[in-house]
Amino acid sequence: EIKRSQSEVSTPEDVLKMQSFIHENFASKISVRDIADFAGMSEATIRRRFAEYLDISPVEYLNSIRLERAAAMLRSSDMPIKEVGFSCGFNSALYFTESFRKSFNCTPSAYRKQKG
Repeated sequence: EIKRSQSEVSTPEDVLKMQSFIHENFASKISVRDIADFAGMSEATIRRRFAEYLDISPVEYLNSIRLERAAAMLRSSDMPIKEVGFSCGFNSALYFTESFRKSFNCTPSAYRKQKG
């Protein structure tokens, strides 16, 4: 089967609701299990739905939301970098820095200096 492009297939309501749940709860400690409980589906089904319609895992989606919010906070505040990570749902400063570097190709402090 040929994979359909995002523009050819609209995102189903259940996936949109899961995305909304993630956006509303990204700063909390949430897991795929929490998303599955919210959606009334199994974790495997959640992973399959995200892969099929978003080409990303639920955890990758959650982290992308967290990183986008962290980048905005780095641009608009002088909150300590460690606190930015914690306030965006990362429970480790090291994991936050590593994730940020992979996504933005620089450390949070370098990003703040560039965008500040």
